[in-house]
Amino acid sequence: KLGRVVMLAPPNQGSEIVDRLERFKWLGRLMGPAAAQLGTGPGSKPKQLGPVDYEVGILAGSRSWNLLFSRWLPGVDDGKVSVASTRVEGMKEHRVVPCSHTWLLWRKKPVDEVLRFLSEGAFTPPERQLVVSKAMTISGPGADKLSISGNGASRVINAGADLSLTNLTIRDGYSGS
Repeated sequence: KLGRVVMLAPPNQGSEIVDRLERFKWLGRLMGPAAAQLGTGPGSKPKQLGPVDYEVGILAGSRSWNLLFSRWLPGVDDGKVSVASTRVEGMKEHRVVPCSHTWLLWRKKPVDEVLRFLSEGAFTPPERQLVVSKAMTISGPGADKLSISGNGASRVINAGADLSLTNLTIRDGYSGS
């Protein structure tokens, strides 16, 4: 039986980059035959894998140094893989960290998350409050149209700087009782 596994920015739904580059013959020579199998089409290897049946945590990056590839990727990406394509059916947890694809292995936060998931079966719980560290103004579309909630579990906002709020509702903060 397979134990806990952490995947780092895997193209579980295929790679949109491979889709764009597959028409170039040099892809196979440069990246090897496996890369050509990582597209997003129905016949690609990722689309044939199916759901996982073991504890999987997935870390995806949200920073890119590759502006060309990022233009080809939908939504948030790490310069090689879109965050959306990292998800797989059956995963236990999914976390996005502010790293590029290349640096996921070399940054403290992702390494700490890997170690925590492997030992405890969970990533670090996310911060549940909005932390304001720079002066800012948040203006909503109307108090009846936008609310920020603490879901009764935490303080809603931790303002460590000047904060101006207009046209929104703050609700359901933890009261401590």
